Amino acid sequence: MPIDTAKRVLHLRYKKNQQVMRNVARLWHIEKSVTTEQQLLEHLHPWGEARDLKFHNGLSFFIGILGASWLFFGWFLRHLISFPLCFVIGWVLIFIAYISYETDDPIRSVIKFLEQRMVQLRYGVQFGGLPSHLPPNTQSVYLLSRVKNLFPLFDQGTQSSQIQCYAVTDWHVGDQTYPVLIFEYTYATEVSTEDEDGDRVVIKTMQKTAWGAFIFEVPALGIAISNRRKNFDEPYTERWHSSDILLSQQLKIYGIDAIQNAKYLSPSLTLKLEQFFQHFKGDLIFHADESIACYVGERDLFAVHSKKNKIQEISDLRGHLRTLSMLNYEKFRKLMQNILS
Repeated sequence: MPIDTAKRVLHLRYKKNQQVMRNVARLWHIEKSVTTEQQLLEHLHPWGEARDLKFHNGLSFFIGILGASWLFFGWFLRHLISFPLCFVIGWVLIFIAYISYETDDPIRSVIKFLEQRMVQLRYGVQFGGLPSHLPPNTQSVYLLSRVKNLFPLFDQGTQSSQIQCYAVTDWHVGDQTYPVLIFEYTYATEVSTEDEDGDRVVIKTMQKTAWGAFIFEVPALGIAISNRRKNFDEPYTERWHSSDILLSQQLKIYGIDAIQNAKYLSPSLTLKLEQFFQHFKGDLIFHADESIACYVGERDLFAVHSKKNKIQEISDLRGHLRTLSMLNYEKFRKLMQNILS
């Protein structure tokens, strides 16, 4: 009877986990047939009776604890029972627990995929794409390398400096369309010292992440603004001072020359820059020759927020996607579009 009960328990667990995998597979196929965010939500309701998005690993944990118990008590009671036998039984049970445990990786992967799809539908943001004004045969590696070299903002890492994740979108401001590339920038720096023989010894490697955006088709103003650094490299070396002392303390504004600074830095623009940098800490450069602006800062523009964070079934996933928002990006887009208007 205990054996029959164990078989039924194992069979029930297997069926539940198989249903979870079928749910995951079904979620992967949803993207192919949706063109709006409402269609995506409608595909998740109604779903059916089997709505689990959580693997049932309780039995695996129990078998693993049982195996560890055999090893533990077998060692302390080795004078009463055969420890080699307990050792074999314990490790066999632990091995069974290991191979029967289902990781949440498939569930996390499909949820992340659907998050990106919802972001694409809701915000018009396409991950891994190219800005709309470029030819379709443009190489992304070449593009990223070129635009990075245009701005003195990507030399912060001594070991590595790269844009790993990016997405593209279009901003419409009045009659003007601005292609935008949002990115995540990671850089690593080694902290080192010298030993007694004068040889360099690496103590640790510090990796940091920043976020930002390239905005195309903007006026080539040749100005650089920051609320976290004191100066910029060439050619942005001519400091502009505002009559507003507080503004001059908060923002460091540089340009190509004094005449150009006076031409472009109108009271209206400086007010918009002040409003932007009240919410974002970082650096913003409008290139002097190219129609590209670049911002690099500390707030995660890809961060998503939702009122439903614990997802264990399809209804939880639907609530998560329905309330999904990119608050940092929304604020960034609103304030940057204000500067461009």
